[in-house]
Amino acid sequence: MSEMKSTRQVLIKAASLFIVFSFLLPVIKVGGVGFKPDLIALVLVTPFLLLTRKIHRFKITKRFKFIAILLLFTMAVSNNFGAYRWGPSNYSFLFPTEYLQIFSRVGVFFLFIYVGNFQVVTERYFIKFLSVVFLIGLIWGTAQFLGIGFVNKISVDFYALTGKQQVGFERANVRGFGTAGNIITWGGLCCIIFYFYYFLCDYSRVLKVSGCLLSIANIAFSASRASMIALLLSFLLVFLLKIILERNFVKTLRTITSVVIGITVLYLIAIQIIPDRISYIESRFTYAERDMTEEGRGRQIAFFFHLFSQDSNNFLFGIGKPVLNDIDYLEVEPAFLFIAYGVVGVLLHYLLVYYYYRTVWETKEISKSRFLFLFSIMTAMLIFSLGFFFFREPYSGMLFWSLAGYFLGCSMREQTTMLSFKK
Repeated sequence: MSEMKSTRQVLIKAASLFIVFSFLLPVIKVGGVGFKPDLIALVLVTPFLLLTRKIHRFKITKRFKFIAILLLFTMAVSNNFGAYRWGPSNYSFLFPTEYLQIFSRVGVFFLFIYVGNFQVVTERYFIKFLSVVFLIGLIWGTAQFLGIGFVNKISVDFYALTGKQQVGFERANVRGFGTAGNIITWGGLCCIIFYFYYFLCDYSRVLKVSGCLLSIANIAFSASRASMIALLLSFLLVFLLKIILERNFVKTLRTITSVVIGITVLYLIAIQIIPDRISYIESRFTYAERDMTEEGRGRQIAFFFHLFSQDSNNFLFGIGKPVLNDIDYLEVEPAFLFIAYGVVGVLLHYLLVYYYYRTVWETKEISKSRFLFLFSIMTAMLIFSLGFFFFREPYSGMLFWSLAGYFLGCSMREQTTMLSFKK
């Protein structure tokens, strides 16, 4: 029995490290379906994880599991309701294939809670491993927008997910997509990576500063407004929370000032070296209001809400993802969830967020750095989702839940130890 348990732990450890390492790997396409190799590792390790039983004892895993089951039912109802009302006359039952995204996120979250809580991979080793993996990815993304030939060729051949992104490297103003294969996704991932280096990478000052600066550079040169706004607003909200919790306004103000100075220096250097690209980034914000009102996402929202409001029955379960996709594209996630799955679907998705924040808040006294990291990345992703996808990012969405699960698991472990000691 002990030998079987040891083998299981080794497999879980190998799978968890490979899932994180997959951040550097391109998307695999099989039969027109694309996915990162991390999904394969998760599917293979899931039976071993289920056999542990210990993963089912946590309140958050019980709640997430129950909500995930309800989401499967809701998605099936929404998709079939929509297809019956809006689809072709030869309607047949539709299984919600998009549920794979919920399964993968909840599954990897459970896996890494287990890995962190039982220290299958020690925290110090995990942080060092992440630091190296993320640094390689950031350097790769930096090389893209600097126009290094072989990097761009490999990126176009292996990482680019669409022909539009491939052609993008032929333009003067290259928008880097790093290892994500998608420009906006890459910007969102770099927000998470920034907070990782800022709050958790404490064993090397040089690596911490380098990681933060490269993360900001990659966000900037992805020219993703959603990412830049997400980082800025979440940073301000997190430090407002830090002031409230620590009641040390001077220290927090000093930290914010140093970050602002650092970003300003980077901007002044960049505008001298690459003025055309800085001008391009600035132009993206010049047209931001127009894109959110008359064109782009603003047009998408207006169109769908007009269509949606024609039948009051849509409000409960929506029109389903297949119908939504057939009609048009919608990049604002809260609106997407509401149109596709109605009020029920929206509430269930954000119930996951509520229980996440609630559990993170309960561990705030265990480790301030972990607490601020976990709070920061969720806040950043929720803001980011107003311009793209968080729950529904099809290729790189597991990274967030991997990091969140691991470091939340670490804090829950220490919380349990503390409570046992008090007894």
